[in-house]
Amino acid sequence: MLDDVWEPISFEEIGIPSGENHNNCKVLLTSRNVSVCNSMGCPRPIQLGLLSDQDAWILFRKHAGVDDVLPKNFQDKGQEITNECKNLPVAIAAIASTLNDRPLEEWDAALTALRNPMPMLDVDENLRNIYKSLRYSYENMKSEIAKRFFLLLSVFPADTEVPIELLTIFGIGAGFFGEVDKYSEARSQVLSVKNKLINSCLWLDAEDNRVKLHDLIRDVALLIANGDIQFISLSEKKRKALANKEMRIQYLCCEDLQVGDMESFPSWFDGSKLEFLLISMEASDPVEVPNTFFEKMTRLGVLYLSHNDTSKLPLTLSISDKSLSNIRTLVLGDWELGDISFLVILPSLEILSLCRCSIRKLPIAITKLEKLRLLEMVYCEIERENPFEVIEKCLQLEELYFVDNEFPILDTTDEVEAIHHQNTFLTLNRYCLQKNGEVRDSISKAVCPPNIEALVSEATFKHLVQGAEILQLGRIEREWRNLIPEIVPMEGNGMNDLIELSLGSCSKVQCLVNTKHHYSAAPNVFSKLVALDLVNMDSLEELCIGPN
Repeated sequence: MLDDVWEPISFEEIGIPSGENHNNCKVLLTSRNVSVCNSMGCPRPIQLGLLSDQDAWILFRKHAGVDDVLPKNFQDKGQEITNECKNLPVAIAAIASTLNDRPLEEWDAALTALRNPMPMLDVDENLRNIYKSLRYSYENMKSEIAKRFFLLLSVFPADTEVPIELLTIFGIGAGFFGEVDKYSEARSQVLSVKNKLINSCLWLDAEDNRVKLHDLIRDVALLIANGDIQFISLSEKKRKALANKEMRIQYLCCEDLQVGDMESFPSWFDGSKLEFLLISMEASDPVEVPNTFFEKMTRLGVLYLSHNDTSKLPLTLSISDKSLSNIRTLVLGDWELGDISFLVILPSLEILSLCRCSIRKLPIAITKLEKLRLLEMVYCEIERENPFEVIEKCLQLEELYFVDNEFPILDTTDEVEAIHHQNTFLTLNRYCLQKNGEVRDSISKAVCPPNIEALVSEATFKHLVQGAEILQLGRIEREWRNLIPEIVPMEGNGMNDLIELSLGSCSKVQCLVNTKHHYSAAPNVFSKLVALDLVNMDSLEELCIGPN
């Protein structure tokens, strides 16, 4: 079965028997264009009809949140709106969701908007019946941030399921939230936007905290953006469209950009208004990005750069102190980066995400990035030195995600002791330090790598443990005999955010909580704990020692 076929394809090229060699193979394909079916020789195209009037009205009532007992004036108006939507499910669901729990005057306004002429010179014939209703739903959103996220999702390739976390850091980089005091505030707004857009049938919910767009809605979103948002696969035809000098593109996604095009790419369009650039390169050899590539992109706030090869590729990123001065979010994936000290010339950088990259070391220079608030390193290789020595000096960090990275083990006890007694102290709002485990978006604080206490200062270690929701500690070499009060003080939170606790081979630990010398009433501890795993705890005597 081939779903959503946009243009004729060759069965032979994709390995499907056809013609005399079909061996009774049956192929079912779906397309929104009957001419595609005809050109591929489909013997009996089956036209999927529109909803019946009754089914269309049932769908409208469902999304408008009304029951069978509906005042006649609402019922008459709703049926007229349904008729104007031409009984198309996507159009009905979107506009009915907009009218949920709204007064009759807004139903009147919706009907008037659908009936009024609207410029549709550039609107494809297949989209005209749904364009008006989706445009009305978009324009009647109360939230400007919701509008911007709705359009942002359309920049990704069709059917892409995009993580909410990725949209969040892109939204921050693109300035959707202005200047936010805490990223947790931005996250709350994004979750509200997600619920609003899904309930409005403009976004589709996907697994693993991801969202996507129905392809018809994506097409309409790109029309609404009116050229400000462009997704291009760089065929010759698309390149010519991009070269239209009248287009002032703000958001651009490029698939399959060739290495040989790096020099000429900036001349294909006016990049002076570009705020968001996502590039997936077609490459199998080292890539060098010249400084001229970013020369005109002075407003660029978000840069995402990756490639489609199966292995890491060397990347040389030439950046001047002027070209990317407004970059707030930088995401690099699958590159051999070597020395990344060049990042110090990005004064506005707030979010740095490296995924499956290799670097020589985490340079001390990044401590000069005074606005850096979120650092993410996932599946990276760090050739030299303990990265936490530098991370702990980035005192402005709010969030740290350090997951499944490879880096050198400390050689000597002196090195461990020097780190242990460092004066710096990270206070993070969100963190995930993990090795060989599943990262869960629902968890905001997780500490799971082995020997974490040997990698960070004692002050930072205790802070991480005290706030953790998931905590896994193994082979602790220190003399700590309990979690509370020797690592976490009895006063304060009492590890009451902890959901899962796993301790393994901590040979000195005798109990989890010791209240022997706590003379006032012992506070609640571990009040949210649902999972406890204790392995090879040779000295463990009991869970709690002392009065309750």
